[in-house]
Amino acid sequence: MCLWGWNSVKPFVPMVLTVVLLTGCGAQAQQANQVQVFEQRMKALEQRQQELEAQLEQTQKERAELAKRIEELQAAQQAIQERQAAFEQNVEKWATDMTTALEQTQKAVAQRPKPNCKDPGKALAEAVERLNGLPSPAMLQTLADIAFREYDACMRAAGR
Repeated sequence: MCLWGWNSVKPFVPMVLTVVLLTGCGAQAQQANQVQVFEQRMKALEQRQQELEAQLEQTQKERAELAKRIEELQAAQQAIQERQAAFEQNVEKWATDMTTALEQTQKAVAQRPKPNCKDPGKALAEAVERLNGLPSPAMLQTLADIAFREYDACMRAAGR
């Protein structure tokens, strides 16, 4: 007979079965733990996906608002360019009108007869000659004022 018989192994059978059972339960528990970790990771991924979708939606809204704002700015820029073109056109017309008016005024002045006004210097010299002597400085100033006033009045009367 064998030294190891059923009777000698019989007391260890419950222990061996317990170890086998516990090993199986441990493996099952480890597998269940892995499933739980996997489920947690999936939930985290789903949550992250929802966050990213919300960010994408917000980004799309912002992009749409920016596109609208760009269109508004482009319309405003177009309006400014149109106003600037109209302003430049008005300035050109005004410059042409003013040039024409100036030319007409110059022609009209040139066509007027030359006034027959006495030169103020000659008028002063004649007045001094009539005095028969040298006038005082105050008298000379008065004669000069009179000569220039007469010349100015003559030129104004002639329209110059």
